[in-house]
Amino acid sequence: MKYELSPIQLSEDDKPLIKWFDEFEKLLKRAGGSYSKVKPTDMLKLYYKKVSPKDAVKQLKEHQGDLMPKLSGLPGPRPFTERELTKGEVKKKEKIGKNQLPKSEFKKRYDPPPHGPAKTWQNVLWATATKRAKGEK
Repeated sequence: MKYELSPIQLSEDDKPLIKWFDEFEKLLKRAGGSYSKVKPTDMLKLYYKKVSPKDAVKQLKEHQGDLMPKLSGLPGPRPFTERELTKGEVKKKEKIGKNQLPKSEFKKRYDPPPHGPAKTWQNVLWATATKRAKGEK
């Protein structure tokens, strides 16, 4: 005896995840973002946390100008939000960048720069000086 399985017909109401992703994609597009920059796994986590598509887009827009994947509570990249330097920190950064960091060592190590936002070894040098001026490790 042979059994045949008939396809299950699901209405749109029976597909809440697909509905959530569709709504998220529409709202993201309206906000000027690109779905290709968002990791679907992060969106799944937001869905299962019961975050509405509207709130998910809002959180992404608030925490990252380029609408990259999510924020606190999720593994993966964190939002890039950096506080402004104080006047004293700006002076300290310039002193560190000009006098204390070995330019030849940075050029040797980071030319060409590794993958990431730095385009030149000088970018790496100034990022290091900024971090040190802020007192970060």
